[in-house]
Amino acid sequence: MGKMVNDDRIQPNFKMVTVIVKKQPHLCLFALKDILPKSELQFDYGVKSLPWRK
Repeated sequence: MGKMVNDDRIQPNFKMVTVIVKKQPHLCLFALKDILPKSELQFDYGVKSLPWRK
């Protein structure tokens, strides 16, 4: 599922948060706004020097 998440630092539509469940970390996705069906999932990867950002 993670391979279907696109990088967008300008207008992300969700954020990733680490949540601890039974002492185990899980990466969870939380919507920042309503996401319509068939919309791209986008969040800021948090890395400034990615080659496609040039």
